[in-house]
Amino acid sequence: MSLYQPWRILGISAYCVLFLTAVTEATDVKTGHDLFVTGDGSSHDFSETPIPNDFFGPGSDPFTALVNLEGTPLGLFSGFEVGNTDTIVQRAEVAAVPDGTGESDTIAIELVALSLKSINPITVTFNGGQDPEPWDLSIDVSLALPSTGTMTITHANEAGGTYTASMCVYPLITFRQVNGTGELQLDAAELDPPYCAPLETAVPAPWTHAPDPDQMVVLGLTGDQTNQVGPPWDNDFYVQGEVQHDGPHPSVSPTPAEAACCLPDNSCAGITAQTCAVDKVGVALNVTCAELQAVGGCQAGIPTVSEWGLVALTLVLLAAGTIVLRRRSVASA
Repeated sequence: MSLYQPWRILGISAYCVLFLTAVTEATDVKTGHDLFVTGDGSSHDFSETPIPNDFFGPGSDPFTALVNLEGTPLGLFSGFEVGNTDTIVQRAEVAAVPDGTGESDTIAIELVALSLKSINPITVTFNGGQDPEPWDLSIDVSLALPSTGTMTITHANEAGGTYTASMCVYPLITFRQVNGTGELQLDAAELDPPYCAPLETAVPAPWTHAPDPDQMVVLGLTGDQTNQVGPPWDNDFYVQGEVQHDGPHPSVSPTPAEAACCLPDNSCAGITAQTCAVDKVGVALNVTCAELQAVGGCQAGIPTVSEWGLVALTLVLLAAGTIVLRRRSVASA
């Protein structure tokens, strides 16, 4: 993320060069991460890709049911608090889309985080429908192969535009026995051949340069969807509203959690990181005010003294050192 700084223009030629450069940069949507929360109606139909017999143990039947899914908050991503986010897509390339021209650019994307679970335990049966067992199911993204795809961004007007996306997702599915300690994993990327679950937007989804007031902004996350600490949001990209994916996997943007916003007077305000940054009222931290207070508040528990206090402290230490040396000299005499 970068901060705008005032520049002193020396001459007409320099002004023209800087102006043209600024215009060029403003037409780009920079690389970043798009954060999502899984909406109602997400599911996976195993009848299309059955779990084979004997997978859950000798005599287990093939599993072919439809499983309803919900998101599990990631909590942290790359060391940053991401709230109730459960899905993260990385835009790996800059999209060159001139303002308001309706032009489009297609860039590479990757699903870098996914955290889903079954709303209810699945039922596994043995030997033709007997001995039913409940198992919990969770889905992450495989690390064996990257889940990549493309996103086409259209810049309809100065505020933003629409986008479409499609990708090949390699899920890592974990099954945990409810009434036992059994745990099994199925990595779609390690199957022969690897299984890819297609995921694409059902209709073009809207995006804007500036986030909604109720939209999460993760400050400091490298390559995040926010490229400025505050307005103007010239090169930013924020997905708006519910995004419908074929799969199905409907999703919306995450809501911001309160953060510790350290104000100029070193007091702490429990407001969103976005408000803290956009209003430029202080410095947002990825903890709550209560957590920050436990380690000393906005001053991080480090006592501060004035410049005169430092001088006085230095003189005291020097005097103490002189006394010690004199005492040692007397003792040795």
